[in-house]
Amino acid sequence: MDINQLTIKELEVLGNAVHDRITQIRRQQEDELKRKDSVKNKTRLCELTSSDRIFKIAIFQSTTTNEMAIKTDYVDVGVMGNDLEGYSYNFGGSYCWFNVVTGEKHYHLDTGGFENNFRFYTLKPETWIEDLNEARKYIVEIRKESLENEISSLKEKLSKFDELKEDIISEVNKTIIQDKQ
Repeated sequence: MDINQLTIKELEVLGNAVHDRITQIRRQQEDELKRKDSVKNKTRLCELTSSDRIFKIAIFQSTTTNEMAIKTDYVDVGVMGNDLEGYSYNFGGSYCWFNVVTGEKHYHLDTGGFENNFRFYTLKPETWIEDLNEARKYIVEIRKESLENEISSLKEKLSKFDELKEDIISEVNKTIIQDKQ
């Protein structure tokens, strides 16, 4: 487009469109800044609202090259609900559920999904290394406790064989005797 060939009316229309677009971009930038700043005084994930943004570090394995990739950005927060057991949020399009203990923290490590895909969210990007280390320790402890409970439950279920050993021996002997006849 050669603006030297435009009429006064066309230039006025173009000028108004440029002005409107500049205003829109500035408003979007201000909104983005407000959303990032909205979490400055928040110290816990459970305080987040739909008008907030949270910092995200995503590590994922590329499906085409199998190489690990990293992406960092602020993402929109969507509050989906909470109950006595935990909180449901949507962080930048990714569904997250975390328990009440994690809701009191300012970070969350999401290890769900695919084998080599991890998402770490924090209200304090400047302390992400320390926060990530704490989150890893916490997840390992929770999983360890869960596995120990599962093993304990399995042992208890399998102990029925010991409790019923004499009855089982009797039934096995009856079956063996019947088979021989």
